[in-house]
Amino acid sequence: VENTYEEDWNITSRFDTYQMALQTIIENPLLGVGIGNYQSYMAAKYAEKGNTKVLVVHNAYLQVGSECGIFGVLFYCAMVGYTAWSFKRYSSRECSAAREETMFICRAAFISTLAFSVMAITLPVQFNRMFFILMGVATAVKYIIGKDTSNEKILIKQI
Repeated sequence: VENTYEEDWNITSRFDTYQMALQTIIENPLLGVGIGNYQSYMAAKYAEKGNTKVLVVHNAYLQVGSECGIFGVLFYCAMVGYTAWSFKRYSSRECSAAREETMFICRAAFISTLAFSVMAITLPVQFNRMFFILMGVATAVKYIIGKDTSNEKILIKQI
């Protein structure tokens, strides 16, 4: 009889994969197992037990922590937080250079960033492309608002 995860390890739920990822973080706390190496690490670790199937961690934070360690997951969380903060900051009416269209884009992107940060709890790291697109939009908005601010200063000096 062939051993499977279901028989030996009861890895049928996401919580079991979360527990395995946490164990990986505990075993490799500083640098993790390397970017993109989680599945191969787990396959090698459990191959001796006859298990050949490795499930993906459906939690971006745990996967980043497993692959990059504590410093990596802290940096990842800081990037998510900074992106959300940037959109929130540029969506306020107090930002004198923000045009109305830019404010609405920033509000929508802020909500999208918050939604991503919550959904990352149940999404594998492969969905990070969406987050990197939001980071790019945040950078573009910062440039646009900065450009508008410098144009306002030039106009004020000319008057």
